Amino acid sequence: MLTVHILIPDLLELLTHQTMLELVVILLSNAIDMGSSFPVTGLFPEFLVPKSCVNITVNNATICSGQSATLTATGATAFSWNNGLDTNRLQIVSPTSTTSYIVTGTTGTCVSADTATVTVNPNPIPSITGNLLFCTGGFTTLNAGSGYVFYHWSQGGNTQSITVTSTGTYTVTVTNANGCTGTGQATVTSVTSNIQTTLSSNSPICAGQTLNLTSLPAGGTGYSWAGPNNFTSSMQKSDHNKYTTSATGTYYVTVTLAGGCTGTGQIIATVYPLPVLILTNDTSIAKDSTVQLEASGASSYLWSPAENLSCTTCSNPIASPNSSISYCVIGTNTSGCSDTACVKITMKNECGDIWVPSAFSPNGDKENDVLYVYGKCIKSMEFRIYNRWGEKVFESTDPSVGWDGVFRGKDADTDVFVYYLKAENNNGSKVVLKGNVTLMR
Repeated sequence: MLTVHILIPDLLELLTHQTMLELVVILLSNAIDMGSSFPVTGLFPEFLVPKSCVNITVNNATICSGQSATLTATGATAFSWNNGLDTNRLQIVSPTSTTSYIVTGTTGTCVSADTATVTVNPNPIPSITGNLLFCTGGFTTLNAGSGYVFYHWSQGGNTQSITVTSTGTYTVTVTNANGCTGTGQATVTSVTSNIQTTLSSNSPICAGQTLNLTSLPAGGTGYSWAGPNNFTSSMQKSDHNKYTTSATGTYYVTVTLAGGCTGTGQIIATVYPLPVLILTNDTSIAKDSTVQLEASGASSYLWSPAENLSCTTCSNPIASPNSSISYCVIGTNTSGCSDTACVKITMKNECGDIWVPSAFSPNGDKENDVLYVYGKCIKSMEFRIYNRWGEKVFESTDPSVGWDGVFRGKDADTDVFVYYLKAENNNGSKVVLKGNVTLMR
């Protein structure tokens, strides 16, 4: 017989229905002895008897952007919703995007929940295309675009496109496959047979730039341009990419509107020449020397880099570089057009060659007694000397330290030795030398 002890029934009364169900399962499966017992003969204390759970349902909904949906929950006596909604079983919601709502229903101690999803479909945004200008007495065609299941025009008509013969604002309402609607507008204007044509450009420009030409009114059915260098174009906005002064001249355009009426216009465009810069030739100078640079052919100048220049806005600065460098100048003429030229200054190799004598005579006469590595600006070196048997008889990394002909504390006999030299000058030039040197006594 199963016995159950209840120590604090008042606390158990506070447990949720789900918790009580779990407690009953534990009691049945483990037969826990909790201190006082009672027989289990198919009946449990009332607070442990699970009650039938409520069945909560709520509808889903599909709406268009800007619309509202009604959600109705059933199956319980009290309800609570997430998303900040109140406790009514009926809720009117207007989400801006697809949203899920959770409703929890209770009846007594029984609790259940369900989820409603409100799907929000976007409204279509039709774009009306067509010529918005047409000739008086003519017509134009407006098109609301494809892909919709229903069209309705404000002036009548339920087709994708309509033909209009009068000016005014035309509105179309379209419906897509989701049942959502949207509107678009276009204003149509008519003109007489004498079209007022206006031209504009970014003239004057400098050679090498692009000449931009624009004709108004926009929305014509055809544009025909003509200009210097056999320039032609059929665009309302045209670019002239012939970057020379020969593009200077008069440009003409003929504009045609729906219905066949035309208008003409013309504009003069100017392309200024670039300055022709004449600059000092590339040159070489000795270290710590200066050179005067000279530029001509413009009205103003700007040199760079400014390092070691006497001036940057004059035509003839004096340069005092510490190493090889290129100086560039931007010259600008009176028309505001600019060009650039550069001059290279190379530092001469003042260090000269690095070399080793072919013989020395360490006989104590203080003339050619020591074999040195010679060079004006040796930065680093490795100098080694070997005898005919391959023994290293001398080694030095300092140009001021040479071989005095002594090997293992004794004067070496007259003979021919082999040397190896690897050295680098302060200017970065490097050498690797191998050769013979004769020791004479």
